[in-house]
Amino acid sequence: MANEVELKLRIAAPDILRLKHHPGIKVAQVGKPRTHNLLSIYYDTPQLTLLDLGVSLRVRRVSGNWIQTVKGKGEALAGLHQRQEFETELN
Repeated sequence: MANEVELKLRIAAPDILRLKHHPGIKVAQVGKPRTHNLLSIYYDTPQLTLLDLGVSLRVRRVSGNWIQTVKGKGEALAGLHQRQEFETELN
């Protein structure tokens, strides 16, 4: 089990290039940026029980492997999200 800390950002498409070249981003960047193609499938009951509990169940394909993730409700403060996360590789 790990605690996930996530900062969610929203940016308009025309501003992406400006963000990439922002001095604050360049200073914090370590190595070259990498991209990955991900396939994510989210599951819930027909009654949306998991959603009502603030829990999510996801299966994601990453680099040819399937990873199952369960995320707890957690909390958010000023755009910073923190919650428990359980991951298991599926065979």
